[in-house]
Amino acid sequence: MKAKTRNQLIAVTVSVVVGLFMNLLESLAGEKLSFSMSVILPVMLGGFTYTFLSNVSGTRKEAKPDHAARADALNFAVPAGRARVYILRTGFLGKAVGMDITVDGHAVAQLKSPRFTVVDVAPGAHEWRARFSGGAGAQQNGDCIAQINVAAGSAIVLRVSTKLALTKHRLLFAEVPLDSARAEMTRAIMVVADKLAW
Repeated sequence: MKAKTRNQLIAVTVSVVVGLFMNLLESLAGEKLSFSMSVILPVMLGGFTYTFLSNVSGTRKEAKPDHAARADALNFAVPAGRARVYILRTGFLGKAVGMDITVDGHAVAQLKSPRFTVVDVAPGAHEWRARFSGGAGAQQNGDCIAQINVAAGSAIVLRVSTKLALTKHRLLFAEVPLDSARAEMTRAIMVVADKLAW
């Protein structure tokens, strides 16, 4: 069964169950409920259910690191001849929706909030992109892009956050000082990044 069809069936089921519950309340109370309580509320809850399920439909299972890998990441140790880039996602808005992270067109991780990942890259210029996955990605403004030039032995932290706009959310990248980022990353969950083929 396709995810969209499954989400629609779940949403209809929620509407029907809530509608039946409201009818039960109506019969127990012995009074007729208002139109908004008996009809509009079940339909709205079904609509919210469908929207939520659609938004999280692209969210993948996270790969968690072992204790040593997390400790290494929080020490900002950089492998020889490489640069280390941390992607930190914070904020409450859309926190359950996966955000796909790519570097130079290669998918490396998906982050919910609060999460971070570590990607070791060759020195030089790299293009980083963030985009909501699933139904949320189709509804929002598209990719957030950052062009970063990194030197060998350097470690930088890019925070990707969500800014609320009138109809759509905007994603923003911002470089964060290592000291302030360390405190946030200590409290956040680390996600293991996919290995780059290059």
